[in-house]
Amino acid sequence: MSSTALELTFCRVEEKDREQLISLLSKVLRDGDSLHADKYDFSKWWWKYYAMPHAEAHIFLCKEGEQILGYYHCPVYKGILNGEAKKFAMVQDVGVSEAARGKGVFRKLADYATAQLLQSDVSFIYTFPNKKSIHTFIKYNGYRKIETFCTYVLPVSTATILASKMSFAGLHKLVGGFFDLLYALRIPKSKKGYSFFCEEKMNVEMVGVFEQFNRNFKNKLTRDFNYLTWRFEQKPHGKTYFFTAVKDNKTVAVLVVSVEDLLGSRAAVILDFASISTEAFAQLIVHLRKHSAKYFTEKIGLFYTSVSASNSKFFQTSGFVKIPERLNPRALHLLGKNVSANESEVMNAANWNFTLSEWDVL
Repeated sequence: MSSTALELTFCRVEEKDREQLISLLSKVLRDGDSLHADKYDFSKWWWKYYAMPHAEAHIFLCKEGEQILGYYHCPVYKGILNGEAKKFAMVQDVGVSEAARGKGVFRKLADYATAQLLQSDVSFIYTFPNKKSIHTFIKYNGYRKIETFCTYVLPVSTATILASKMSFAGLHKLVGGFFDLLYALRIPKSKKGYSFFCEEKMNVEMVGVFEQFNRNFKNKLTRDFNYLTWRFEQKPHGKTYFFTAVKDNKTVAVLVVSVEDLLGSRAAVILDFASISTEAFAQLIVHLRKHSAKYFTEKIGLFYTSVSASNSKFFQTSGFVKIPERLNPRALHLLGKNVSANESEVMNAANWNFTLSEWDVL
């Protein structure tokens, strides 16, 4: 433990701190109108930081006496950096109490956490800060912006999207039907030879597609069976859907989806995907769009996702529309702090495989 002249202490979390920490974390999330703040409880916290096999939980606190003023969560995952096995730390839940804001607490806590991580053999640190904290990460904590994720939407039923905005005399159905007819011209045609399935959980064939897809990138998290089942099957609160495309008795594309509120309707949010080709991915998307009522218990207005630019081609060739950053209320900005060699390779967005699943909020 270390101290400062301001009578603040910085330390790692202990069991006795958990109740107070989660209470403060939940309050900060609610005050900031964070997505899913109402579902953040002990089970969610434990899953994020202690349930994943082979991951390391690094949780740092700033205290005044026994009062927690700030927190800084950094799970450490296995990954590949420039072809070599490395450790990645992701800065996730961070915040300070209302009384401690504007007093430099967050900056000092971030410096302490970074110093501790460097002693843990971490080679790369990354985060997705909101617009309020991105300036602090870049100016004071030494992070660099790698990229802003590309956000894509694929309308399923424009009438469903418009229903919350214009329902006079069925106008939403008329306007929505017209736009759906026009939009159908963008959608790829269905091809023979594919079969499609909704799976109950991850299986060996699906994991194999993720591992094969991951090999296309120099830098990536290790998406193995342990990671994928932890991330998508063991998460408390909410349901995750697994869809596959099969050709010649082989799984050729995988899609992981959750259903969320978006643009006034229910949206199928693509958390993660893997595919052996853009065609296989497009065929899975075309099928799901056409048969969404078969797979989802709720009426879906659109598909939505955000991905690194290196993955954009899969969505551009499947009929998705890119949302301009200036119109995106929650653009995802990927920041990185490189503590290894080959700076240009690490900070090159084209070398990374990142999907919406990396954003810890969902």
